Amino acid sequence: MGLVWVWIGVPVAVVAAVAAFAATRHPPATRVSTANGPEVPVARPPLVFSPQPPPRMINLGASGFVGSNRWILFAGYLPKEVNGILGPGLCLVFALTGSGVTRCDNPATTPSLTAYVVPLKGDSSTLLIAGVTSVPAATFSVTLGNVSLSTPALTTTALVGLRFYVIQVSAADYRPSRGVSVEALSADGAALLRNNPGLTATLQPLG
Repeated sequence: MGLVWVWIGVPVAVVAAVAAFAATRHPPATRVSTANGPEVPVARPPLVFSPQPPPRMINLGASGFVGSNRWILFAGYLPKEVNGILGPGLCLVFALTGSGVTRCDNPATTPSLTAYVVPLKGDSSTLLIAGVTSVPAATFSVTLGNVSLSTPALTTTALVGLRFYVIQVSAADYRPSRGVSVEALSADGAALLRNNPGLTATLQPLG
């Protein structure tokens, strides 16, 4: 099928591909205790932001390659379900040539810092780690096992108050039983917030 743009700004080819992954819209996240580290607060619901009309999916300007195929990260807030595939809620769409994976959450019940793992069908040695926060992060520190990596915050004027991140990592460093540890850092490197690694969500493979 050719690429035909729909009103939310995502190619129909991508929308059709994510239909198979509707199960990745998980139930609301459970509330997280801050008892494990009061020095750096643990993210708790809600995820507070101001979506700007009209509802649409935005290319966050982050991309990479799986072999010769390029992946792109989109985000948007959709108050209603679109085409029986996307929404309602805050949605992340990982798009790859001819396919896509989506994750949509209710901001009211979503922790204020999230972590999602996206396996890549075309490259089992690589993962995408992505998420969003509602604190004013400049960078994110992402830890898998004993490896810590830094990645800059991504923003869009369509979703005021949110900072996104995505990073391509080695699958060999990831320990599913330990999840992904993420800290949202200020411009001076101070930790503003950390996630609960136990709430790390693994999406369907992209590709």
